[in-house]
Amino acid sequence: DFPITNVSFCLKGVVGGVQSLAYPLNNDKQIPSKIIDWMHWTQEGKEDRVQLLRAFLRAVLLQHHEVQRFLEIVGYGKTGKSTFANLCVALVGRDNMATTSFKEMENNKFELTNFAGKKLIVLPDQDKYGGSVGVLKNLSGGDMVRNEVKNKANVTSFQYKGMIIITANAEIKSTDKSTGL
Repeated sequence: DFPITNVSFCLKGVVGGVQSLAYPLNNDKQIPSKIIDWMHWTQEGKEDRVQLLRAFLRAVLLQHHEVQRFLEIVGYGKTGKSTFANLCVALVGRDNMATTSFKEMENNKFELTNFAGKKLIVLPDQDKYGGSVGVLKNLSGGDMVRNEVKNKANVTSFQYKGMIIITANAEIKSTDKSTGL
């Protein structure tokens, strides 16, 4: 019962350049074999899943928000879900990420303000969720979202230009019946 049971993500043609990184990029470094070995271990040697995780790490590092995708990692406890999310955080730096939950994202009208200018949104250890995922679709789809600041009359909008990772023990169940997820 060790492997992550479900990894949902799809990358389409990734192109583009590097934005400012949390750490300097050194092309002389060797391939991170310990990380890749760990991924093979958590994925029981399934190369397609390892490559998918590596592709997501690349999208996080290079800020390829235009792929309009998020990563949902579902599995039992102690399977490496949070470790992978923390690896994504390490790539962008803690100052360039925000953490939230579905409940906060969908119900707190000021929550979106926390995402403006961030490169990564993490929804860690989400409980079984069965509500709306409209904000998730807006953020991952590149839509303009409200930037409503508490005690300020002026409401602005922004386009989130980062990646999103969700970890959970159960798959997202949503009231949304469209093909948007």
